[in-house]
Amino acid sequence: MSVIGLDIGTSSSKGILLSDQGQVIGKSYREYAISSKFETHLELNPNQVWKAIISILNELASLEKKQNIKAISISAMGDTVTPFDHQLVPLYNSLLAFDTRSTPESISLSEKLGEKWIFETTGMPIHPTYSACKILWLKHHHPRLFYKTDKFLCYEDYISAQLGSDYAISYSSAARTLFFDLHQKTWNKKILAECSVKEDQLSRPCPSGTPIGHLSKKVSKETTLLEKTQIICGGHDQPCGAIGMGVITEGSALDTTGTIEVILVPFFQPHLNETMFNAKICCYSHCYPNTYCSFSQVLTAGAAYQWFKDNFFPMSPNQENYSQESIYHAIEVNMPHHPKSLYFVPYLSGSGNPTMNPNAKGVFYGLTLKTKINDLARAVLEGITYEMRINLELMESISNISIPKIKSVGGASRSNFWLQLKADITGKTILSSKNVEAGCLGAAILAGIGTGIFTTFEEGIDAVNRNIEYHEFSPNREMNNVYNEKYHEYQMLNKTVSQLFSFI
Repeated sequence: MSVIGLDIGTSSSKGILLSDQGQVIGKSYREYAISSKFETHLELNPNQVWKAIISILNELASLEKKQNIKAISISAMGDTVTPFDHQLVPLYNSLLAFDTRSTPESISLSEKLGEKWIFETTGMPIHPTYSACKILWLKHHHPRLFYKTDKFLCYEDYISAQLGSDYAISYSSAARTLFFDLHQKTWNKKILAECSVKEDQLSRPCPSGTPIGHLSKKVSKETTLLEKTQIICGGHDQPCGAIGMGVITEGSALDTTGTIEVILVPFFQPHLNETMFNAKICCYSHCYPNTYCSFSQVLTAGAAYQWFKDNFFPMSPNQENYSQESIYHAIEVNMPHHPKSLYFVPYLSGSGNPTMNPNAKGVFYGLTLKTKINDLARAVLEGITYEMRINLELMESISNISIPKIKSVGGASRSNFWLQLKADITGKTILSSKNVEAGCLGAAILAGIGTGIFTTFEEGIDAVNRNIEYHEFSPNREMNNVYNEKYHEYQMLNKTVSQLFSFI
């Protein structure tokens, strides 16, 4: 028996076929384009995403006997929202999470409902990233379209409904809309009313791993999968990835480094204290039962390294067929073996937690006539990792729980140099596995739980993780001592230059 786990992202979707023994039978990947008319407007055509999903399902279906594929579940990006008519036809493109056109609407919601009340009710710090703010923008700028809308859907519940399920959404994805009451596990009527949204315009919230329907006859014909294939409630991509990597207990953490870097930490009780509120850190339902999670972000992690490579190490024509991994390896091989008095503040698109300052700018400090390009390269990775440590220490202080080991996935997990640097700067042991699709694995585990292939979450997680080869990076004591001093210098520099951001 096998199941399919899908992971829907901003520029691509992925899928895996997972056996009942936790082994990945096959993978599939499709890209699509983001459209951007203005700097603050980031949109996605939902029809292109659906086309990619059908293509992925066809490829995965060809790898296994159809009667053996029992269920499908979805890990999906959060916050993104799309208005649909009663026939599930999109009335407007999807407004992506990092689309910030709804900043005035987020300010308005904050003023009317109270920033602190919103946080204590939903676990979310008010920000234009959330679906509610984007829906308000549609109401203000496209009122006729707004009042024609039958459903406002995120990608988890949209793709599930297209496959044939009921309109259902996981607690974790529901939380990313800003409409969801963290404590009652229901849509909050006060926030809905403020946005002129009716409860039946949203999907039914339910726990991850819950059966929500079967494949429709239409999709069965398009994919050759059987109609009896179950659809299981999935989750938001961050906690779904944590399920895939087995990050479900207090004292564990998942570090995902892509364009941005996200550090997710599970809790058994929701933490909604003053420190979290001031640091603008969210708290919401994990995909694991009766558990919560928080995550903090470094907004330009992989993006900062990519920017440095593109501008300081442009590829020559004879390098065009090189892999990204080999290009980065060539850069890292020539880096100095020890840190220098050179610092990089990686705020190339504003700062992440704990300040979340959109006016923050990137800074190189400590340049001299002797500075070499490879010194800058090391400083870039160090700066990103100092920010990781700031957020990690913040998470530990919020929960009063020590985190001795961190599981790492994403682009950074392919760089041994960066992984060792993370261990040396944070003083934590880093466990990494290359080429692991954490979101897909988490979704597949949920599919297995919902259809009964796995009787418990632990059984599914253990089955998957037995087949993952982890590489351990322990902190070098000497380097950690050096970096402790450098880290405090970085904090002082950060505090000093932050005073300039309102003037630049």
